Amino acid sequence: MKLEYQSLCAIINEQNHNYYNLSNPTMTDSQYDQFYDRLLEIERQYPEFITSDSPTQKVGSININLISVVHKIPLLSLEKAQKEQELRQFLNKFKGCYFSITPKLDGLSIKDIYDKGQKQLSVTRGNGESGEDITGSLNYVKSSPKKIKYNGYLEVRGEAIIPINKFNEIQGDYKTPRNLVSGTIQAKDGSLSEKRGVEILYYDVVICDKKFNNEVESLEFLKDNGFPVVDYIVTNDIENIIQYCINYDRSKLNYEIDGLVIKVTDFDAREKAGSTSHHPKWGIAWKFKSLECETTLKDITWQVGRTGVITPVFILDEVLIGDVSVSKCTGHNLDFLGNFKLNDKIIIKRSNDVIPYAIPQPEKRNGNEFDIQIPECCPVCGSNTEINLPFLYCTNEKCNSRVIESIIHFAKRNCMNIENLGDVVAEELVNRKLINDISDIYILTKKDLLKLPLFASKKSNNLLEAINSSKNCTFNKLIYALGISNIGKNGAKLLANRYKNMENLINASINELLEINDIGEITANSVVEFFKNEENLDIIKRLKEYGINMEIKENKEEKKVKITNNIFSGRKAYATGTFANWKKDEIKSLLESFGCEFASGYAKSLDFLIEGSLKSSSKVDKAKKDGIKIITENEFLSLIGS
Repeated sequence: MKLEYQSLCAIINEQNHNYYNLSNPTMTDSQYDQFYDRLLEIERQYPEFITSDSPTQKVGSININLISVVHKIPLLSLEKAQKEQELRQFLNKFKGCYFSITPKLDGLSIKDIYDKGQKQLSVTRGNGESGEDITGSLNYVKSSPKKIKYNGYLEVRGEAIIPINKFNEIQGDYKTPRNLVSGTIQAKDGSLSEKRGVEILYYDVVICDKKFNNEVESLEFLKDNGFPVVDYIVTNDIENIIQYCINYDRSKLNYEIDGLVIKVTDFDAREKAGSTSHHPKWGIAWKFKSLECETTLKDITWQVGRTGVITPVFILDEVLIGDVSVSKCTGHNLDFLGNFKLNDKIIIKRSNDVIPYAIPQPEKRNGNEFDIQIPECCPVCGSNTEINLPFLYCTNEKCNSRVIESIIHFAKRNCMNIENLGDVVAEELVNRKLINDISDIYILTKKDLLKLPLFASKKSNNLLEAINSSKNCTFNKLIYALGISNIGKNGAKLLANRYKNMENLINASINELLEINDIGEITANSVVEFFKNEENLDIIKRLKEYGINMEIKENKEEKKVKITNNIFSGRKAYATGTFANWKKDEIKSLLESFGCEFASGYAKSLDFLIEGSLKSSSKVDKAKKDGIKIITENEFLSLIGS
C-alpha cells in the first residue's frame, strides 16, 4: 500500500510540474482526478503516510528561473467536480447559503499587492506557498492598476489572459492562449505583455485591512478601486446552479475557460467550513467535458520518477485537438499499459480541453500491432527493474533520477532552504558527477559551480553562501530534509522535540517512538529502518563533519513563551482572521498549555477573541456587540512575552 501511495504522489507531482512549469500536461483531468481521488482514499485510511510532498498538501509548482516570493497566505487550488452528483453533494452541504458562479479562467494565476494606494509587487501563484516576481511584466498591463484610491494594505488575486482574437493574430509557436500568456508574462521583456494584449480579470481579495461580510462586498470594493472583475452571478437556488453549469455555453467568450467556479459568498460560512492545505472546502470547480481525436500509438518511452516508479509515455502520430497539437501522453502504469499495443489506433481525448489521455480501441486491430515490451533494465541507470503491480520500479536507490529528486527535496525552502539549488541545478550537479548524495552539497567549490551552465562568479558565490547558511538550519528541518519515509514537516517537529539531537534519534526504539502522539506503527518502523541503513548513517556522519546543526538550540529554534500574568487559565477563547506570526493550531496548543479552553467556533460564551493582524473577520464586530474582550495579535504577543 505504501508503494502505491508513493507512486501516486510521484505521478501527480510530475503532472503538476508538466502543467505548471512546462505548460505541457501529459494527462487528462479525469485521469488526474482518478489518481488524486485514489490518493485521498489511501490518505484517509493511512494518515501516517502523509508528507508535505503529497499533492494534497500543496498546489502547483514554481518556475525556478524567476525570483521567488513567499505568499503571506497560501493561494489554494479548488476541488473539482465533473459529475452532477459531485456538484450537488457540494451544494447540499451549504443549503440556504448564497453562491457565486464565475468562469474558471484558463490563464496564469497572479496576485497584485498594494500599500498606501500604490502597487508594490505582482507575483504568480506558483506552488501556492510561493510564486515568481512578475512586476516588470504586469506594469505594462493596463488592467493591472498601478494606483488605487484605497490607502490601506491590499492583496488581490486575478488571472492573466490573452483574448482569443489576439491569440489568433499572434500564436507563433504557442499552442494555446494559456501557453502564450504564461510565456509572455514570464519573459525578460516586460513590454511584451502590452504588445500582446495581456489582460487581467480579478476575482478575490486575499488580504485587506478593510473588513467584508461577503464576496459580493469584496468584488464591488475591487470594482470601486478600478479593478476589472470577472463576471459573476449570485443565487441560492441549487437546481438553477446545476442547470446553469450543465448548460453553460462558452462559445461566445473571447477568452478561454475550462469550467466554472462555485463559491459560498458569506465569509462567516467560509470560515466555519475551513480549508485543507490544498483547497478551501467552501468552493468547487465545475469542469467541462473534453474533446477527442483518433491517432496511432507509434512508440513507448519510459521515465523514472522520484520514488523509482518507471512510467510509460506514449509517442503518437501528432493530431490537432481543439486547435492544440498532441504528440504524446502518459501511459500511467502497467495495468493501464496492458490495454494497448504498438501501432494501435487509439482515441486521444483532451479532458476539459486541456490534458490529453489515451483510450484503447482493440476492436480496430488488424494484425499489424505489436506487444509492448516491459524493460528489464532501468532506462536511466541500467539496473534491474522490478514489477509490483500496477507499477514498474527501478531497484537502484542510487539511480540518477532518484538521487536528483532527493537533492531537490533536501534543498527545498521548508527543508534546508538552499536558494538557487533547484531542479535544473541538481540535475546538472548529479549528471556531471559533482555530487553523489546530499552530503556532497557541502563540499562543492566555486570551481565546481563555474562548470555549470549560466553560473558565473556572482551566482556561484550566492549558492555557496546559501549552502553555508543552511548549516544552521533547525534540527526539525534537517530531519524532514533527510527524506525519511512517512515523515513530513509535522512528524519531523515531533521527533526533534522528543529526541533533541541526532544521536538520540538514531538510537530511538519502536516502542519509544510509539509513545509520541501522532506517531503510528508504520511511521515508527520507517524511522528505525532508516537509521539501520549504513549508507544513511554514513551520510549523517559526513553532514555532521561538515558542520550541519544536529540538535535543538535553545533560544533559536523554539518560540519562547514566558507568561507572567496568566489571564487565560480557566477561561475560554477563540482565534479569528489570519495571523502573521502564528498558525491557529499553534495558538490553540499554546492557550491549552495555559489552562485555557479553546472553543471549536465563535460563541457568546467566549471570554476572549484573538484577532489576526493580516486579515480580520466579521466575528470581531460580533464580539464587540456581545461584550467579549478582543485581543489583537500584537497584544497577544505582549501577553505571552514572545
